[in-house]
This record gives sequence, structure tokens and C-alpha cells, in this order.
Amino acid sequence: NWRKQLDVDRMSIGANLRTNREQNFAIAKQKVSNAAIHAAVEGCNSTKDVENHVNCIHNLVGAGALINSEKKGKTILMLAAQKGYIELVSEILTNGGWTNSQD
Repeated sequence: NWRKQLDVDRMSIGANLRTNREQNFAIAKQKVSNAAIHAAVEGCNSTKDVENHVNCIHNLVGAGALINSEKKGKTILMLAAQKGYIELVSEILTNGGWTNSQD
């Protein structure tokens, strides 16, 4: 009887380890995606680069990056608006960027 319980415990531990590993991977993926979407806006330094950065934001959102994630209290909408890149602002708003965030 104790052997059956040991087998059940082993299976339960294995299932928990797999679940934790998957959850940790999902959290890490989200953090990397959010950092990348901020980098896409922060790295845009000229009007000739805007189209590439708009495409990058579009692809990152499609891959699961959070459009309203914050870095140092700023969303990417705030950053894009500060830089004056209307195309970036439009893409962010199209993808659900919040307009009521404040820094």
C-alpha cells in the first residue's frame, strides 16, 4: 500500500514540476516580450526608422507582448508620443494602448 502511495506522490511531484517550469517559462517570455516592445519604441530615433518600428511593435503584440506594459513608470504610448512619431502612436492605439495612463 505504501508503494502505491509513493508512486502517486512521485507522479504528483512530477506534474507539479512540469507545471512550475511551464509557468516560469511563460513569465520569462512575457518579460522578454515587454522589454522588446519598449526597446522598439526607445530605439526609434528618426522618421525613416518609424515604419520598421511599427512593424516590430505589430509583430511583438502578435507574439504576446503587452501593449500597456510599463518600464520606469512609462508605457510605450507615452514614449512614442514624447518622440512625436504619429505612426507609432497610431499603431499602439490600434492595438489597445491605454490613453489614461499617467507618469
